[in-house]
Amino acid sequence: MGKRKGFIHLIEIIFISIVVLLLLNQFTVIPPARSSWDREKLALIGSDLLFSLDMTGIDWFDRGQVSASIEKALEVTNVRHSVSIRNALSPSLSVGCICTLQELSILQGYLEPFAINNRTINFTVTRIEHTSPAFPVSHDAIVIGQTSFLSQNLTSLQQDMETYLSTGRGLVAFSDPLSPNEVQRGIFGLKSLPSPASGSVVFSDADNEATRKIRRLLFSIPGTNLTGRPSASFGQQANTTLSAQPGFAAPLQVEGSEAAAMILGRKDSGKTGWLLRGIENEGVLLKALVLYAAPDMLELIKADMKRPLTFSLFKIIGENDYSPGMFEAYEVILKLEFAF
Repeated sequence: MGKRKGFIHLIEIIFISIVVLLLLNQFTVIPPARSSWDREKLALIGSDLLFSLDMTGIDWFDRGQVSASIEKALEVTNVRHSVSIRNALSPSLSVGCICTLQELSILQGYLEPFAINNRTINFTVTRIEHTSPAFPVSHDAIVIGQTSFLSQNLTSLQQDMETYLSTGRGLVAFSDPLSPNEVQRGIFGLKSLPSPASGSVVFSDADNEATRKIRRLLFSIPGTNLTGRPSASFGQQANTTLSAQPGFAAPLQVEGSEAAAMILGRKDSGKTGWLLRGIENEGVLLKALVLYAAPDMLELIKADMKRPLTFSLFKIIGENDYSPGMFEAYEVILKLEFAF
């Protein structure tokens, strides 16, 4: 009888152990109620927050105002948040210049602040020694002056340029006509013509996102004196032996030829631009190229997050490419995540 009871107890222990293991396994696959509820709560908050702030007339390009408004609206301190803006002109751009002191002075004169779409665009120009070029990612765009662009050492910098462009930043160069080397062909899209072309600079028939943005900028930056839709002539004279490689675009050309006065390109996620030096309105054209080459994403407020919820607000300024100001269609991106 005692052996029988012992056997029954053993069966009971085994059965209970199995039940406990099953229960423990069940609990491990059910997400914690708090974690699930937190994300639901953030989803409810985030879906209304962007639109509510926009209705107040908030200046999305003012870091301080945006941060203070979001923190006040959240009313909690344990929510991390970040805000970025895609496809809008940044109000503050850091520009590097691989150039001589004379070229630096010229570029600083060109990149003066200007107002567009109810905000002021400011440039901070920093010289990078042309005898030892570098491409620090602290700059939104880097301009290569003629002295460095014509240097034979340019080809040794190709990998550095490509690494810089892979971060979504841009390179701009301006020079006289030349016989393109590997970098000038592959990164900036320059191609030699069999004979020089001279005449008026006109808007080309090239039509893509890059050329449309350059046109919008040229109609909007003070100094070009353009009105209405683009006419046949841009009102400049040029003499050049260069055109655009396949895959690159020439928004400005010498009338009646393939010769280019400006060439645009993309390399990885970065952008490149080349301008024929010495043509009329050179300053405005260089300013437009720098704005074109700058990153598409403005990181307004940064935060380290692992699994944030993302919310978007789309804004449109200007009715079309030729309305007052400049047409911009940009996206405000808000990310939220509980800190613990």
